[in-house]
Amino acid sequence: MRLKSFCLIFRKLASIEQYLGEKRDFNVYMANKMLRRAVEREFEIIGEAMNRSEKLDPTINISSKR
Repeated sequence: MRLKSFCLIFRKLASIEQYLGEKRDFNVYMANKMLRRAVEREFEIIGEAMNRSEKLDPTINISSKR
């Protein structure tokens, strides 16, 4: 299960990079509500996966949970 969570996290990070593209402009990001919501949702999913991983294996040291 831990590997599955790490793979999910990696895929979500890749999605965020794809959404933002190579030319990252904060003003463009802030002006695009759909883009912001998509990125925010991916981060929510990453957080959920990190929490699940930690519950399954408390020895996993996640340095910045909040």
